[in-house]
This record gives sequence, structure tokens and C-alpha cells, in this order.
Amino acid sequence: MAIIYVVAVIYILVTNLTNIPAMIGTIFSQAFGTNEVLGGTFGAVVMNGVRRGLFSNEAGSGNSNYAAAAVHIDIPAKQGMVQAFGVFIDTLVICSATAFIVLLAPESTISGLSGMGLFQAAMTYHLDGLGAPFVVVLMFFFCVSTILAVAFYGRSAVNFIHESKYLNIAYQAILILMIYIGGIKQDMFIWSLADFGLGIMTVINILVIIPIAKPALDSLRSYEKELK
Repeated sequence: MAIIYVVAVIYILVTNLTNIPAMIGTIFSQAFGTNEVLGGTFGAVVMNGVRRGLFSNEAGSGNSNYAAAAVHIDIPAKQGMVQAFGVFIDTLVICSATAFIVLLAPESTISGLSGMGLFQAAMTYHLDGLGAPFVVVLMFFFCVSTILAVAFYGRSAVNFIHESKYLNIAYQAILILMIYIGGIKQDMFIWSLADFGLGIMTVINILVIIPIAKPALDSLRSYEKELK
């Protein structure tokens, strides 16, 4: 689905080639302009970018380690490279593509909108009648894949604590409840809860991986020597 999404974005960029320079100028002027820097907006943009970036790729939080650990590979550094490449694709490619879609839409089309309403309005402008159905299908597959991945991460963590049947049942019940609440809540509570949870996980994970940093770096250097 990500490939189809990128193809759609490439089509949108090609059909809006003349507007791309203005879009890039808007990004830099509104993020790094004098008024933004002096007014503190720059700091807010950076902080929000860090939060959304962590939410997007979970780099450093330890979540994706469960998926990486499930892979049988002879050189751990290879899987580390795959994980790093995943961060690049997820954040720099997919998230930037979404920003381009919104920024290339006329202000009159997206004015006063936010969240999914903003994205859907921009897609409808670019793809006409196919915009809304495309967003529905896109979100369905992205949501399903995300739920499956997070469910696997959570179950792996629960089983690491204790492989109890009742503990797994309790986890599954909580997971279903959270999916339901996340689907109907439209305020910032869900985002704040996710930011808080990921922040705590990241701090704990960083403290845990510091002692094993040397073996990890040794594995990376050994792998780099093999590539030369």
C-alpha cells in the first residue's frame, strides 16, 4: 500500500510541477523565518516534529525491536541497516509525501480543516472523484497493518514478562478497548497519551541499550569492513 501511495504522490507532484518551488519556499519561510524564530514558533515546530517523528517511526523507543529480533540472520548489523532504512522510508518519504499533498492544495480548499478532513480535502482536489475512496482504502490498510504490528509488539512484551494465558487474555481485551477508543475519540487526548507512552518507553529503552552499545558498534564496524 505504501508503494501505491508513493506512486499517487509522484503523480500529484508531476501534475503540480510549477507549484513545487513555491511549496518548498513556503516550508522554509514558515519554519525558519525571522518572525518564527524570534517568536518561539521555531522551537514549537522542532518539538512537534520530534513528537510526530517518534510517533511515526518509533526510532529509539524499542518497539520495532520485537520484529527485528524475530528475524534469523547471521549478521545483526544487516538487520540494523534494514531498521534504519525503515525509519528513512516511513518518515522522510511517507510523511513528506503527505505534507506535499496538503501544501500543493489551494488554501481555499483546505482552509479551516485539520486531521483527516484536511488530508481528504487535499486528496479530493488532486484526484477529483477518486480522492475520497482512495483515502478510505489507504487508511484501512495502513490502520490494519499498524494494529497487527502493535498487537505483536504488545504480546511479545507481555510474554517476556510472563507467558500466562490469563495475562494474554487481559492484554487482548485492553487492546480491543484501546482500538475502539482510538477510533471514536477525535480530541488531543489520544495523541497526548501516545506521546506520553512513547516518551516513557524511549527513555527506558535508551538507558537499557547504553550498556550494550559497544558490542553493537563492534558488529557494525565488522559489517562495514566486509562491505569494503
